[in-house]
Amino acid sequence: MSSRSRRRVLRGGLVTATACLAGCVFSQDEEGEENETGRTLHESDVTLDSTASWPSYRRDARNTGYDPGVSGPRDDATVAWRYSAHTEAESGVVVAGEQVYAGGLVLDGETGQRIGGEWGGHTSTPTVADGTLFVPTFDLEGRDAATGELDWTFEPDSRSGGLGGVTVANETAYVLGKLGRPLVYAIDVGTGEEEWRWTPDRDEVGSIRSPLAVADDTVYLVDEDGTVCAIDGETGDEEWRRPTFVRTSGSPVVVDGTVYFGSRDGEATALRAEDGEPRWRTRLSHESEETVAATPDAVFAAGADGTVTRLSTVDGTIEWERQFDDVRRLGSPTVAGDTVYVGSRSDGTVLALTAADGTENWRVETRSVLFGDYTRVGVVDGPAVVDGVVYVATEPGDVYAIAEL
Repeated sequence: MSSRSRRRVLRGGLVTATACLAGCVFSQDEEGEENETGRTLHESDVTLDSTASWPSYRRDARNTGYDPGVSGPRDDATVAWRYSAHTEAESGVVVAGEQVYAGGLVLDGETGQRIGGEWGGHTSTPTVADGTLFVPTFDLEGRDAATGELDWTFEPDSRSGGLGGVTVANETAYVLGKLGRPLVYAIDVGTGEEEWRWTPDRDEVGSIRSPLAVADDTVYLVDEDGTVCAIDGETGDEEWRRPTFVRTSGSPVVVDGTVYFGSRDGEATALRAEDGEPRWRTRLSHESEETVAATPDAVFAAGADGTVTRLSTVDGTIEWERQFDDVRRLGSPTVAGDTVYVGSRSDGTVLALTAADGTENWRVETRSVLFGDYTRVGVVDGPAVVDGVVYVATEPGDVYAIAEL
């Protein structure tokens, strides 16, 4: 057996073993009932158009977390169904072609029944583009989105470890080498072949842990020390680099020629996309370690203390702040139509707010699950909103469809 084949077998075995180990741990819900695998709650099916799409981590390659053309439940909402994978998970949820993908799951988006997915991948959010499902695990897998069949596998250097999230644009998949290493691969979406890689010196660019943004043939990334880099999407050549000296952990967001991101230092920053020149920086009343959402008019940042803030894209002016004393560790917000949706990483609460003034419209609680002697709870990534339905994935391996019934 060649070293390349042996590495493939070992990686595949590790992914399978990890998923099985997590899934086979004895677990109970918060009421002490032993967990089951499958659709464990069903109040109603939901209606989902075949064109409904939230195909990636933050909906699009720019990481906006925004869809102006759809609306989710606005005035009242409840759980329509819940699918339980019975595994600890770190993957968010994406939607394409009436199907819902989360980690190694493929669900019918209307009924919540499992229709496919036998691979590993519960640690990174997948992406769907042009009929291909991109699954980043230790390798990057390109699978047929309809059938799940494996089309190709890209194997990175063993030194890079597992892969981070994948961003697809211009027939190229841009994937981040995980474990914090500043390494970007550009992969041809049709063949899985490497086009180029970007590998700066560690003393020049620090750890990068959040997915990249791609806009106008340029790849944008930000390291944990606030250094922002722009890379030519066709060649891999670095276009510019800008230190901002803030501690970051979320992804950059690009809208209308501006790069936005929050920070653990309680600041929101806007840079000019063409050269990295500062546009504005605003001090917030809270940390903003999750990826912000951005529309042409507003930036929405959520904080660990339960605060959601709306800022003007023009000059960073704070237009409103809303703090929820009973909710903590809010994740990345999602904006659909005139509503902001955000989930809690600490207790699994999902909130819907009016985008204009921050008024709470409704909230839905997701469950906690006991795995042996510890509990997992919390919403992973930002909610996916399509066609009147909010989909969320949680750390205990549950996927929820929330709608007005």
